[in-house]
Amino acid sequence: MMNGSGLLCSCLRLNPTIIRPPSLHRKYMPNLRFEFSSRKRERCCKLDMHGPEANFWEDLESKIVECIRNTLDRRIQFYEEEIRKLSEQRFKPVWNFCNFFILKESLAFMFEMAHLHEDSLREYDELELCYLETGA
Repeated sequence: MMNGSGLLCSCLRLNPTIIRPPSLHRKYMPNLRFEFSSRKRERCCKLDMHGPEANFWEDLESKIVECIRNTLDRRIQFYEEEIRKLSEQRFKPVWNFCNFFILKESLAFMFEMAHLHEDSLREYDELELCYLETGA
């Protein structure tokens, strides 16, 4: 299903007591990976709750952490690219400090929410310098 941000998310749970034989499980996974994953990142993973190793929760946690990090990295790249575009136009007459402020402050807030306080402080310092340079 598509969520509000345009990302595809889906969960499929195969119950080994209902779906027999086990070879059917091996048929589903390649098809799911083909349909949902991309070359850039894997969007599908297999977590075996009934496997011989009891590390299901560790695997699940590591996959969730990896997805959160990837999402944060992509958002940071997006904001930095938009900020760079606006910075290049800073000395043009049509430049608007408010738009720049919104992007820069959003990036700083995102860093703060991720407990990256030094990065957040750096963004606020750069924002203050830009404000003083432009005399807005």
